[in-house]
Amino acid sequence: MESFGLKRDPRRGAWLEVPYRGAELLRHPLYSKGTAFSSEERTAFGLEGLLPHAASSMAEQERRICDNIARKREPLEKFIGSRRSRTATSTSSTGCS
Repeated sequence: MESFGLKRDPRRGAWLEVPYRGAELLRHPLYSKGTAFSSEERTAFGLEGLLPHAASSMAEQERRICDNIARKREPLEKFIGSRRSRTATSTSSTGCS
């Protein structure tokens, strides 16, 4: 099991130390936020050019995923879409109804 490091500093507060950069970070389900990385985070983590220019929040990503699943016609397609979304966005609950 992978562990992660929560760092604390009296001046800066608490933050999560991220051991990955670039494409490796985007592939890691625990650390990736998809397109929700801010422009500052994209620069710091070497993500420039790897994501669409516009950032979207985790809530916007979840809504987009739910809308895509809702458009599926077959129950099996909906199930597969929901399983893929949970794998791809494990930092989010993806609670589509």
